Amino acid sequence: MNKKDFSWSLSLFGTAIGAGVLFLPIAIGLLGIIPSILLLLLIYPIVYFPHRALCRFVISNKDKEADITKVANTYFGEKKGFAFNLLYLFCILPILLIYSVGILNTLIDFLRYQIGVNADSRFLLSLIIMVTLILLVSMGRNFIIKLISLIVIPFIVSLLALSLWMIQYWDLSIISQNLFHSPTVKGVLISIFVTIPIIIFSFNHSPIISSLGIYTKGEYGDKADEKASKIISLASIMMIAVVSLFILSTLFSLTSQDLMNAKEQNISILTYLANHSNNVYLQYIGPLIAIVAMSKSFFGHYLGSKEGIDSLVSKFCVNTSKKMSGYISLLIVFTLCVIVSYFNPNILDVISNLIGPFLIIMLFFIPIYSIYKFKNLSHFKNKYVDSLIILIGLLTIIIVIYQAIQSVL
Repeated sequence: MNKKDFSWSLSLFGTAIGAGVLFLPIAIGLLGIIPSILLLLLIYPIVYFPHRALCRFVISNKDKEADITKVANTYFGEKKGFAFNLLYLFCILPILLIYSVGILNTLIDFLRYQIGVNADSRFLLSLIIMVTLILLVSMGRNFIIKLISLIVIPFIVSLLALSLWMIQYWDLSIISQNLFHSPTVKGVLISIFVTIPIIIFSFNHSPIISSLGIYTKGEYGDKADEKASKIISLASIMMIAVVSLFILSTLFSLTSQDLMNAKEQNISILTYLANHSNNVYLQYIGPLIAIVAMSKSFFGHYLGSKEGIDSLVSKFCVNTSKKMSGYISLLIVFTLCVIVSYFNPNILDVISNLIGPFLIIMLFFIPIYSIYKFKNLSHFKNKYVDSLIILIGLLTIIIVIYQAIQSVL
């Protein structure tokens, strides 16, 4: 891999590792040690194969400038392509909005607990944050990729350093206390499956996969799939290595009650650690790491959201210039981010109940359906891998539906 390829792996890493991973220890920490460890072992196939399939969907169209929305219109036709673009937007835009909420909550807590300033106007602070972020993303795709790859390296170093630093606070008695939290095989399996939607979200980098497909098509031509697969694989391995250490350090350092309190406060695990730690450095560094993590993921998810919104704007505003369409997309994203961050929905609930189903359909079903439906993708068939992707997708959909029914009842 050359420098550009490695930069793309870092960008994929940066897009995925944000709010999801910072909330992941909260989501799985209450399940027990055994489900947590088994989940970590299952992450690679869950992450790598679906993202590779989605990238192949983009690469299969030889038009070097065709993003995922244009490829969908080519394969599915105008009406089904429009439905696909709506689905794509529903997968990515809510995640972008979640990062808006996470960044604002983290900053408010940082100002309150570390600086000693009460941010009375949540709306005004949301407005300031979104203006800053939107100004940065308005610089274009190449600028965003460079920005993500630039800030992701110090982020990785910081997260690893924090994980290693927490080892001194490990309470290994937690292992014996939680080892049999799910005492039966059935209990362990249920604990694993109910957390898969959070896992998928936490390592999701689908918003930038379309841009990766465009890059590899233009750079490598017929070898685009081979190069893209290596880039995605390296990114997945880096994610799993860094995140696994962070999750284990967090689980061994906090009690179940701590994790429950963090969920109720709707803040990331880093913010909770900072607010309840006597260590001065952690009190300041933890929230800053969280803000950087969510900001870079915000940038990556903006690329995907913009593709979806641009597609809709061009459909409904036929006579609008490309430049004006870009401004309209920016305005839509800005307005939605300000409104949602102000109303502060619960992040984990949104991930499980709203984003999960759309993301599963986009990542696990449509690429496999396309491989067996369209001739351009038929050479990507692999019945074993394809069956695994469909199986994970089906199980996750069943879990999401079950949880939705349980919440109603």
